[in-house]
Amino acid sequence: MLKTTSPPSDGCGARQQELIQFATYPDLLARYDSIQGFLDDLDRVEDELTTPDPEANVDPSIASTGDRLEGGFTVIKRVGRGSSSDALLVRKDGSEEEQILKVACDIGHKERLVAEGEVLARLHHQNIVAHRETSTVAGRTALLLKSAGAKTLAEKIRDDGRLSLDMLQRFGEELMEAVNHLESEGVAHRDIKPENIGIAENRNKKLQLVLFDFSLCRTPADNITAGTHPYLDPFLSLRRPPRWDLYAERFALAVTLYEMAVGQPPV
Repeated sequence: MLKTTSPPSDGCGARQQELIQFATYPDLLARYDSIQGFLDDLDRVEDELTTPDPEANVDPSIASTGDRLEGGFTVIKRVGRGSSSDALLVRKDGSEEEQILKVACDIGHKERLVAEGEVLARLHHQNIVAHRETSTVAGRTALLLKSAGAKTLAEKIRDDGRLSLDMLQRFGEELMEAVNHLESEGVAHRDIKPENIGIAENRNKKLQLVLFDFSLCRTPADNITAGTHPYLDPFLSLRRPPRWDLYAERFALAVTLYEMAVGQPPV
């Protein structure tokens, strides 16, 4: 059978182009020998037209709404970018749940993401973000996490001001319970602040706080600059020797509670 040498035209697959060529070739002897041969090739054309395009492996660092990522993820929207990773709201094939895919910015941040995944995998608390799996996307370490909510505590305070007394009490107790759980498990968050606290709905459609972003969880204790001002304990340099400790974690918690009550961090 003759083979076409010209490139397929726009919107016309290779099998469809061959079908048309061999069904209409000027030399009658070069056409199909039988109607069955034509029908067989027509079936192949139908298969070609109905087979989905291969999954596009878009780089997570530039992915936007609607893009497909390695692993069967569809991007809903970009959530943000930190010093070590990109955060994307995604939906995985076969699931209706919206989840967070956190992908290392480059292979140099692999250890930080792996450490975060290991810590989250053993933490099971309703006010701490849930770990789904640790995998590789575009050659870089990636964490699949349950969404911590559509809005952060920082966004709520910025939009609505200080919390009501009822919400302050409930959210404050939830945050303290989460921090107590971390202490009991020997885990340091190292960056507690409203930007790292989501507001999600539980199974009863009731709002609850969810602490996330454990990227600093394995930072050495002698690194006293890791964290965010004004939530970073300013007295760490006075420790002998200077080092991070649980009092610093509670300092960040206290500043966050103050901001929830007043609407702005202390000076």
